[in-house]
Amino acid sequence: MKKTELKRLTPLASTSQLRRTALPASPASRSTKHANMPKPRPRNTGPLAAVLRILAARSEGLCEFWQCLEDAAHTHHRRPRRMGGSSVSDTNQPSNLLRLCPDHHEWVESQRAKALELGLLLHAGAVPAEVPVLTRHGEVFLIDDGTYVEAPR
Repeated sequence: MKKTELKRLTPLASTSQLRRTALPASPASRSTKHANMPKPRPRNTGPLAAVLRILAARSEGLCEFWQCLEDAAHTHHRRPRRMGGSSVSDTNQPSNLLRLCPDHHEWVESQRAKALELGLLLHAGAVPAEVPVLTRHGEVFLIDDGTYVEAPR
């Protein structure tokens, strides 16, 4: 293969004569407009402390899953909050919340179809107080005052 020399038909553009300045080390330090403003705190989308106390009393510190007597370590939303929280008023009310042990919380999240059948999970439009759930107390309706009522058979 024969090598041919390339010839430029147009001259090279001259480089700018502007003075170049180094950028700051961090892109965040380029702007001082918001430098002294406090960072916004993340929104707390979980239940209030009073609601957590109601749940602790209802569960007696134990997992509320059917026939489980392990310590309750997780608070589970029967109707999920979705990303960014939820504006539905009963999202963080006791009727929508269960105290579960880690194993049963994982089971509910991984076996969603079965959890829906048992009332452990709810569809987005469901009203938690109107859907019974199978707990260690049997099939019950959860009430927002921290009590439960046996579901009719």
